[in-house]
Amino acid sequence: VRVQDWQKLAFFMVRNDSINSRQPDSLHYNSDSITSWIAQKQKHTISLKKQIPVFILYFGCEGASNGVKFFEDIYGEDKVLREKYFAHK
Repeated sequence: VRVQDWQKLAFFMVRNDSINSRQPDSLHYNSDSITSWIAQKQKHTISLKKQIPVFILYFGCEGASNGVKFFEDIYGEDKVLREKYFAHK
């Protein structure tokens, strides 16, 4: 799943999870280690004590003043429906 602000999400998760804190305001994982892992394409599993609900929304289009605006179909989810319902327009 792509995350628009992955750094904000990653830092929020480790900052707000007490299992990774040595002291209340000290992180076991810091911004440098997370940034380094991403840059080096390293996979890391970080255990979280608190569960964080994640809601995933996928919008392939939206209503606009002049009709429907379609976004790039990067996952291929909308192509079949678009062809079925809008091919004749």
